[in-house]
Amino acid sequence: MESSADARNYTRLTQLVSSNLQKIFKNGQELKNLLSRLGADNDSGELLIELNKRQHHTKDLLEKTADHLTKVKSIPAPESSSEKRERNKMTTRLTKDLKEVSTTFQETQREIAKIEKNSIAKMRSQSESNSEKQPFLNAQGGMQMQQMAAHDLAALQERELELQKLESDIVDVNIIFNDLGKMVEDQGEMIDSIEAHVDNAQDKVVKGKSELEQAEENQKKSRKKKLICGVILIVLIIIVILIIYFSIPK
Repeated sequence: MESSADARNYTRLTQLVSSNLQKIFKNGQELKNLLSRLGADNDSGELLIELNKRQHHTKDLLEKTADHLTKVKSIPAPESSSEKRERNKMTTRLTKDLKEVSTTFQETQREIAKIEKNSIAKMRSQSESNSEKQPFLNAQGGMQMQQMAAHDLAALQERELELQKLESDIVDVNIIFNDLGKMVEDQGEMIDSIEAHVDNAQDKVVKGKSELEQAEENQKKSRKKKLICGVILIVLIIIVILIIYFSIPK
């Protein structure tokens, strides 16, 4: 049975989920804008760090929102079948919306990873080329060139580390996506069950009403028959009395 505290908690959590959905959608648009710059000739490690920072924040927001929805499902349902049905429809809609934005976010994550892998491959190729030239540079005393090569290697390692974090986030979001799919399926079955109970209750009400109307009709017919029988009996009595009256000699 739902308490007033449960009702307030339900309202708070659903409003929080709705607010987070808007934030996730906005973050997704910002990520796409950053994505359009990633992989360009003039891109930098700072851009990748900023992009991964934002996508990681969005992933955390997805996890928190999915957790809020799980808590919503655990709140005791109201007694009213109609309220219960409306609440489940609301929860299902929010879950589907979150699943939809997570799908878009997954696509953005994969696109980021794809472009970044290509960029890292170019950096690795350049680093290997510099390594092959290293003996020549040492012989020529190219200290500045050696420092540049070391800097490039450090940048490559940093971007590879960021890529690993991104791939880990992709796995986490995929888990969230699968969980949301299961939640939508369970919620749909719950709504079907509630509607089936409501339909069954309505059928019983209709059947009960029909039986009541039939009983009333039968009762009316019974009263009508009794009334007719009564009238006939009275008429017969009157006839008998008249016969007796006129048969007595005066």
